[in-house]
Amino acid sequence: MCKYRVFRFASLIGFKPPYLYNPQLRSRLDRYGGPALIVWGQHDSLVPRAHAEAYSTGFKNGRLEVLKNCGHSLYAEAPEPAAEIVQHFLTDD
Repeated sequence: MCKYRVFRFASLIGFKPPYLYNPQLRSRLDRYGGPALIVWGQHDSLVPRAHAEAYSTGFKNGRLEVLKNCGHSLYAEAPEPAAEIVQHFLTDD
């Protein structure tokens, strides 16, 4: 019953199934022409790797970096390696 109440409340604020998915997004990614970094955890059970790869190929200048031995919360699980990847991306010419 508790799960039903959570989903019922979420539907009132616009959170509807399928969760975390917008079918129109893939066709809109190429509108952004700047560099894009996608950081994905190797053991992410929430977002499939196929989605991370779709983002990296969907952006004109997308780049996918995979953090090994991490799940969905990679910035909490491996803050130093994640920060290094982001720092390198931001300072790479």
